[in-house]
Amino acid sequence: MWKWIRKQLRKIPVLRDWVVSIEDSRAHRKLRKEYVPQIEKARREKRDVDAQNLYAEWHHYQNQIDEPNYVTASDRLVAKARRLHVLVPDKPTRYDETKNDDWWFADTTGDWALRHPTYERLQREVQAAQRAANDEWRKWATLLLALAGFALGWASFQAKTKQPDPCQRNYYRNDAGACVFAVSPPPPVTQPAPVPDKPIPLRKKSSPAKSSKKQLSAPK
Repeated sequence: MWKWIRKQLRKIPVLRDWVVSIEDSRAHRKLRKEYVPQIEKARREKRDVDAQNLYAEWHHYQNQIDEPNYVTASDRLVAKARRLHVLVPDKPTRYDETKNDDWWFADTTGDWALRHPTYERLQREVQAAQRAANDEWRKWATLLLALAGFALGWASFQAKTKQPDPCQRNYYRNDAGACVFAVSPPPPVTQPAPVPDKPIPLRKKSSPAKSSKKQLSAPK
């Protein structure tokens, strides 16, 4: 079951390195558990030749596990460097060229891989080129966003959005913004206001003092 799952996971680029790392760790633990007790036993029994042979055999199996990973990492770095136009050292033309300062030949896979100092130097150059490429991309992205914003603002300024007229049919808007009927209605007929009747003035009653004076002044 695990073999089928491992095969499917290896097809996913994101999970491939994770699966390989787990498998390599298990293989290294298995080798260590197998060879360390034998080497210690040979040293206790003072069999130095056997201990050295066991250590060489253990190292050989470790290289069989690690060399494919080194070659894969080297190939990825070289491909990324060429994609970013970073100068890559030339590979040797002969497989037995062991004096090359930049490459070494992996016997397990039969491929060339970068040496550790060259790998670190090329990795720094690739990181610097990647930062420069990211900065250039951000500049262009900022310029494009600015142009897009200007174009949208100009389009919204030029095109007026039509809103539905709240006035009914045969109505129009006057200067004040109110809805007015197209045909003005006839002026209303004003009825004359009724004139109230004049009140009848009341007669004033004469006071008793005045009436007595009139009586006294009358002729005898």
